[in-house]
This record gives sequence, structure tokens and C-alpha cells, in this order.
Amino acid sequence: MKETKYLLLLKQCFLHPREYAEKIPLTGGFKEPIIFFLVIYGISSFLGLILNSILALNISKFFVGITGIVISLPFSLASLFIFSGILHFIAQLLGGKGDFKGSFRANAYASLPSILSWIPVISILAYALQTYIVIIAFHKLHHYSYRKAVLTVLPFILIVLMLMIALSMLGTLPNNL
Repeated sequence: MKETKYLLLLKQCFLHPREYAEKIPLTGGFKEPIIFFLVIYGISSFLGLILNSILALNISKFFVGITGIVISLPFSLASLFIFSGILHFIAQLLGGKGDFKGSFRANAYASLPSILSWIPVISILAYALQTYIVIIAFHKLHHYSYRKAVLTVLPFILIVLMLMIALSMLGTLPNNL
């Protein structure tokens, strides 16, 4: 049986994340990384929906959830553009040489580990791996040290984590995070 492109990428991402990060295509347009991101987001959301529907023993929740996934796709894509823009701005402040398209592509392709974000507890490891991949890709793209790549990514990630903790305390986040 021949493995598909996405399965090969998954295998490389989880078994050899540094190689995966270093091979992210940082040049080119927006079309390919947008499709890649939406496929990964869609699969992850669908699998999470299946898990939540089974746990709730509620098939109607499944059909409502499908609508939610479709509606959330453009918002997730907009979030990716905003997140990429913020990280790109920080990278430029730290002397980064890359362009916005490269920063966007790095973030889109680094989203691959989030395909497991629907699994409780594993989601934390998936997001940590995603952060690691962004750091490697930004080091390569912006032609600066790993220290600067970490300084680009981690403060923003910590702010997002604090917001997620605050929202979870209010009961507004999904249970699997």
C-alpha cells in the first residue's frame, strides 16, 4: 500500500520534527499552505467532533458540530493570518530577514501536529511540537539565532496560554485542551 503525501508528512513530523521543520517550503504563494492548514484543521475538528459525540452519546450534537466546523474554517484561517502577522512583526523587530509569506507558510505547515489536538492530554504535546517546529522554521526563514527564534515565539505563546487558562476557568474552552 502506497502512503499518501499527508501520511508521509505526519510520519516525518512526529518521528523527525527537526527534519520536517527544516524542509518546510518557506517560499511560494499562499494557496498551498492555506489548503494544507484547512485540511489539517478540518480533520482535527472532525475527529474531535466524533469523540465528543460518542462521549456525549448524542448524534444530534454531531450534525450541529459539522455546521460549526464549516462556519469556523474561515475564522481559523483568519486567526492563522493574524498569528503569522504578529510573529512576523516580532521577528522583524528582532532583525529577522524573512518575508510575511514565509512566516505564514512556516505557521501553516507547523500546524500539522495539531491534527492530534482532539485527543485529551496529547493536545498539549501536539501544541508543544508545533511551537518547536515554528521556532526551527523561523530560525531558518529569518536568518537569526535560535535564541531570537525562541524570543519571537514563546512570549506570544505564553500570552495565548494565559488567555486559554483564563477562558477555561470561565468554562468557555473545549474539555480536551
